Amino acid sequence: LASALATDGNIRVTAGSLTASDAQARGDLSLTATSGDLVAGVLRTGTSVGASAGGTPGLGDITLTSARGITLNGSTNAQRNLAAAARNTLAINALATGNAVDLRSGNVAIAATATVGEQGRTTLVRLTNSANAVTTIGGAGSANGYSLSNAEAQRIFANDIIIVAPRVLNQTGLGGQVSAALNTRAPDVILEALTLTGATGQTGATAGNIGTSGRLRIETAGKLRTVGAVTLNNLGSGNRFQIAADEAIEVDAATGSISLRNAQNGLGGVLELSSADVIAATIPAISGVIGAPTTQAASDLLGASSGTSANDDGFLRADAINVTVSGGFYVQNSGAPSTNLRNFDDRRGLTVGQGGLSINTTSASTRIIVNGRQQGAGSFVTGLDFLRQVVINGGSAGLNSLVSGRFDAQSTINGCAILSVAQCNVSFDNGNIARDIIRNVVAEENGEGDGGLLPFSLVQVKDVDPLPFQPVIDDPVTGSGNDDLWAVDDGKDCPEGETCAN
Repeated sequence: LASALATDGNIRVTAGSLTASDAQARGDLSLTATSGDLVAGVLRTGTSVGASAGGTPGLGDITLTSARGITLNGSTNAQRNLAAAARNTLAINALATGNAVDLRSGNVAIAATATVGEQGRTTLVRLTNSANAVTTIGGAGSANGYSLSNAEAQRIFANDIIIVAPRVLNQTGLGGQVSAALNTRAPDVILEALTLTGATGQTGATAGNIGTSGRLRIETAGKLRTVGAVTLNNLGSGNRFQIAADEAIEVDAATGSISLRNAQNGLGGVLELSSADVIAATIPAISGVIGAPTTQAASDLLGASSGTSANDDGFLRADAINVTVSGGFYVQNSGAPSTNLRNFDDRRGLTVGQGGLSINTTSASTRIIVNGRQQGAGSFVTGLDFLRQVVINGGSAGLNSLVSGRFDAQSTINGCAILSVAQCNVSFDNGNIARDIIRNVVAEENGEGDGGLLPFSLVQVKDVDPLPFQPVIDDPVTGSGNDDLWAVDDGKDCPEGETCAN
């Protein structure tokens, strides 16, 4: 199709394979390749195409569908919305824009000459992996499956950017079975090194990838793992980075991190994580948590530092972090290595600003094992003071408004039991504490499972058993001892012919 023009109506073309070099319509434009590829040049809809006010044209949507691949070589500009669906690769080599842009494909390729969406005009760009393959976001773009590289992501501009990924069937581990707990199944989404910017304080179609009050959102029905440094810069207070994964969200502490920054490179935006389980730890520590028999055992495991040197910023950084979990929220200590389990103030793992950390649980068995700090006015709030400021289901330990029974009673923040903060102020053995001994004593005294730091004495009085033999001394010994052993040296008893000392 060399050229098609509808100055007062719509265009709809369907073929086995279709090449449309130039197609423009005042109303809607629909191109479909039912068995082959769709290749397009200039595509345009809207009032700029025709000046007539007659007829009943559509609202200016562009809809592209292919049973194989789609290649957009020219400017694709929809007056209203742009939607493209390809079974294989969707290749974009020029501008592709509209009020909303919806791209569904088995893979995506955004060339250096291309941009998707326009800041200030496009409200939403949604990219969906429609294949049964792992989704990789960020990095160099060399991964198999559906891959959106860091450079390609930086060519997307909209108020909101949403990436949707499937749960891969027959994935290594549990296959198609839906898991209800943290597990070793391979991730369905891999988040590699990614750097995007907000449009705060800037203007223009390419001013920033995310709008001044917009969001970046990643959704999957499976598991997401972050293995690279993810950084969102120039964010305002209304900007959000959302990750929603039905099964688990993992941040590999060895290489991965998520950092949200404002225009001054301080903590900015809101990080929102929603999943059955959210964990930021090394891969061995994640495996250890999966196999931990109790919450306290998992807490002790995550209390060990993740590396050989301190990482004060931790693995999750934002002005505000909001987490919603049903299974558990775990953050490993990234502070200086120490064998002292009561080094509350030295623990790190995440850093929040004035927005604070908010945790929402959905079950009485939901575990919370978190290490971190909060940036205050000129200093950081750490240790037990940070614990008191964390909001859990709308309450906090600092305000005595926590409601027990809505999360695991043995849950900890910075190594201290959330429901027993007062007990963590007690010093044992110059700061060292044998937690296994305390745990066993609590369980024995209360006739129940492992307990927290409850008020009890570590000094126990044992009944004295009777001696198995008779005492050597029959009569009681007085305070003066045996008077037969005492003699008064007055010289009267001195034998004759001897000199006695006085």
